[in-house]
Amino acid sequence: MKYPPLLAIALALSGCEGRNTPVDAVDDFALGIPVQPAPGPSIQRIDLPLSAILALKREDMGDIRVFDRASRPLSIALQGARLEEQAQRFAAVPFGSTGAAASGAGGTVSVQVRQSGGTVTVDTGTPTAPGGDEAVLVDTRKVAQPAVALVLDAVLPARKPVEVSVSVSDDLGTWQPLAERVLFSPDEGGSVLGGGRIALSGALLKGRYLRIAWLRSTGARVSGVTLYTTAIPPAPRIAVTTRGLALQDSRTAPFTVPTAASPVAVTVSLTGRDGTVPVQLLGRKMPEAPWTPLAFGTLRQGGSATTLEVGEPGIRQFMLRADARSAGFSRPPRIDLQFAGIGLIAAFNANGPYRLAVGNKAAVPSFLQAGDLLVQGAAIPVARLDNGPTPAPMDVGPSKALPFGLSPMKLALWAILLVGVGLLALAALRLLKVTASSGS
Repeated sequence: MKYPPLLAIALALSGCEGRNTPVDAVDDFALGIPVQPAPGPSIQRIDLPLSAILALKREDMGDIRVFDRASRPLSIALQGARLEEQAQRFAAVPFGSTGAAASGAGGTVSVQVRQSGGTVTVDTGTPTAPGGDEAVLVDTRKVAQPAVALVLDAVLPARKPVEVSVSVSDDLGTWQPLAERVLFSPDEGGSVLGGGRIALSGALLKGRYLRIAWLRSTGARVSGVTLYTTAIPPAPRIAVTTRGLALQDSRTAPFTVPTAASPVAVTVSLTGRDGTVPVQLLGRKMPEAPWTPLAFGTLRQGGSATTLEVGEPGIRQFMLRADARSAGFSRPPRIDLQFAGIGLIAAFNANGPYRLAVGNKAAVPSFLQAGDLLVQGAAIPVARLDNGPTPAPMDVGPSKALPFGLSPMKLALWAILLVGVGLLALAALRLLKVTASSGS
């Protein structure tokens, strides 16, 4: 098939291919890892190691396969899609002020939890719980499935970050930290930046209570919680260290994640003597796009790292910005990236040995729906596999500058435009020559 000159050039510059390359063997992929099924049913779960997640070449994770001894792909499905989650709303019971605990004063807290057939009243000493001086209690003792996330029914002040901590307890006296997140609403009573989803990483809440705490001075109010659970525990998040972060100036540190998989959170800690530094994480999907605020947090010298939730998939270009009222960064902070765990449901119904294969941009997604493989109520063993090669720290430093600071897409468009202008000029010259020769 012949293409017009400009279309042919455009296709060449954009890297389009006329056909897909067949992908049907382990050797077609960048990484292969042996998989050993566990004893029991043939339908089993595979949790991808970090080396496999970083080897992905497709954003849709379509370049994942599991092959049998004859190099035939097994039936697989992605686990953990939000369609498999179940949402349940809970009322939030005011849990009193913990200001007394912060100041060392004594006192008691009386909590009433309504149940079918009556009310349970618990009197306890001032609870030793992390978080702010305002709190609510959520009774999750009957939640049997692992909890993957929660969203607060909250009214937040406009343009004022609210740091929320989530703790868990089975006796209302001793609390264990479960999650933290800074919530931010651009408008009074408006939507929360990034959706406000707080990850719980498959926490088991049966027989336990949740406590949500924040600072009363922020003016935030929480009336309830929507809890998301799933029958299959999600694959845990995986952290990767980085290197090469450079400061653009004393308050700004841009960085790019050079992988097909995009991080779900960025963990940041100070490395210099900078005191307390409120920070903002911004992101964008393309160099041409404007920066979008993603999360807020506070870094403290000598304190623990702060986790900033990205809240939107597909973002790989980030900027860490220090508050203008702070001292900024004397040295580049340390950043670690958190990637969502990827769980596969695979049908080991052929002959081993089996191999997990990852990493081929030409591969076509071949996932089934998880419900096509899972049997209601059946146990799902976890297959064993090697972790693969240990990845080196990820280089997130400045990428090599392109001519005139243009992105690859803009360079391609400019190239097409210049070639088109050149072709038009040649056509005009040829027309002038023909006109001149006919006139003579």
